[in-house]
Amino acid sequence: MNHVGSYWRGVTQRLQAEVEQMNQLIDHQGTKGTENELSLARMVQNLIPERYGVGSGLLIDADGASSKQMDLVVYERGNEPAMFAQTNQVLFPVENVRLCVEVKTTVTKSAIEDSRAKKASIEALRSSTSIRPPLALFGYRGDIGASTISDHLDTPTNEHGPRPDVTTVVDLALLVGTLQGYGSNWIRGFAGLQRLEGEIPVVGTVQEARDDDGTSVVRGNVAYPIVSIDETWLIGEPSRALLLFAEWVVVTLSSPTTPVMSAYIDETTRDLMPV
Repeated sequence: MNHVGSYWRGVTQRLQAEVEQMNQLIDHQGTKGTENELSLARMVQNLIPERYGVGSGLLIDADGASSKQMDLVVYERGNEPAMFAQTNQVLFPVENVRLCVEVKTTVTKSAIEDSRAKKASIEALRSSTSIRPPLALFGYRGDIGASTISDHLDTPTNEHGPRPDVTTVVDLALLVGTLQGYGSNWIRGFAGLQRLEGEIPVVGTVQEARDDDGTSVVRGNVAYPIVSIDETWLIGEPSRALLLFAEWVVVTLSSPTTPVMSAYIDETTRDLMPV
């Protein structure tokens, strides 16, 4: 793994440890959710250029309509009208928002339906630029399998609304959506721990778990989760899933230019197994 991949392995471990510690300390589910949102918000704020801010609140349009509550809103600092900066900022003109993230401690079917409803509320706003920000669903864990989550996201639009542009579930090493480096295709990808030749990861391979491995295995002092993919137990690499989610954030904010970050994400990092 190159320097970028190694660094993001550490980022993933710190993020997961922080979330796990807070979840053990806090009993109230609403408070847990808020703390988990803040953990991701800090990571995103450190990732993006300084001209962007990260908040939470409602997107609004000039007709007086508003979206549902958004967990994370990435917006242009310099363009934010002063009329919305007099108190704690909770209102964001849709034209000034670059992306939104729905954050879930655990991704369930209802969480996916909720993210669809939030995406629909964004799409219903009238933007003077005719452009509305994308929405990502970010989960730390999944209480349903990776393939099941992917199945729930297959339909572009259902009774709850359009699907989120990208869904990431860290503990399942799962990425579903349209991502940088994969063309315009909708992908259902699992970031598996690749087999090694010497110390070099082999693209297109995934290490399988043994029957007695339990829920995780340790390789080089790093714990990796065991995930069921098509009824086969495989070893996942959450850091690659998180890195590719981070790239999506950066690419979205950099469009139409190509960010430097993408030049450092090699074929090994971008290798996803279909789910």
